[in-house]
Amino acid sequence: MRGSKVEYINCGHPPLIIYDGANFTTMNLKSVFPIGLLDYRYTPEDCGSFEMQEGLTFVAYSDGLYSIFERIRASEDSMQLLLEFLNKEISGIMPEALPFATANALRRRYYEIPDDYSFIAFGRSFGSAYYSENSKYEMIPFERTLKSLVDDIILRAADHYAVLINDHGKFWSITTKNVEIGPILRKLPMSITISFDTVECIKVFKNLR
Repeated sequence: MRGSKVEYINCGHPPLIIYDGANFTTMNLKSVFPIGLLDYRYTPEDCGSFEMQEGLTFVAYSDGLYSIFERIRASEDSMQLLLEFLNKEISGIMPEALPFATANALRRRYYEIPDDYSFIAFGRSFGSAYYSENSKYEMIPFERTLKSLVDDIILRAADHYAVLINDHGKFWSITTKNVEIGPILRKLPMSITISFDTVECIKVFKNLR
């Protein structure tokens, strides 16, 4: 990846899914022979690229994400069924909650997640910060209120905690693992929280006055 440009070689993988906060669509990817299938050397012409943009989240995944649709509705287009499922069950949530919300929705509807299931969401933000027991980086200038909130979150962290903060312009996203956030939520301005076992995804709206 260079800046906002992503370069890739797609060896027969399913298309990326694009999420704009309301709708899920697929991105057509350039594709070449799978690695090892033929004695083939890849050239720059085999590579594709796309630009990451604020407000868009890209989802890379294994075929386990849609294989359940192939099994239960074999006569229909599994990718189309997947998009319909995501747009009905997942649409509207913050980007950081996508992997957890999708897994929960699959379990709720189909009582299982396929063994070969994987889900990676990535995109651009105006800045990020990350904290864990062994790592720390801050790429955003914290205002006093948010800095105090971060300090409070870390004080309440348990073993093997993680905190990810992204600046999305109109809101902050705060994703925590192994942090007791109940007392913290009462101190927040207008926000939305989604819980997934030990993971909490909090959308904190900024003061836009």
